[in-house]
Amino acid sequence: MAQVGFQEISEELIEWPCATKSIDGYRNKAFSCLHLIPDEAFIRGLSCLEMDFARTPESFVEMVRYDLVWGTKTGEV
Repeated sequence: MAQVGFQEISEELIEWPCATKSIDGYRNKAFSCLHLIPDEAFIRGLSCLEMDFARTPESFVEMVRYDLVWGTKTGEV
């Protein structure tokens, strides 16, 4: 960001717990990062997730995290 003229660059991590009612989003690769996982590893991980969810669906909580990067740029619109 600094190389293209941004100043006052800062980073902020925000996170909060979120009760998951369904793992369909994971199963359907609704999150872009899941497309980066090799198929064999994805299937293995999904199998573990399905077993965990089946065992304790009422207490299945995931942590939602966003890494926000802030900066200011003046002089151009």
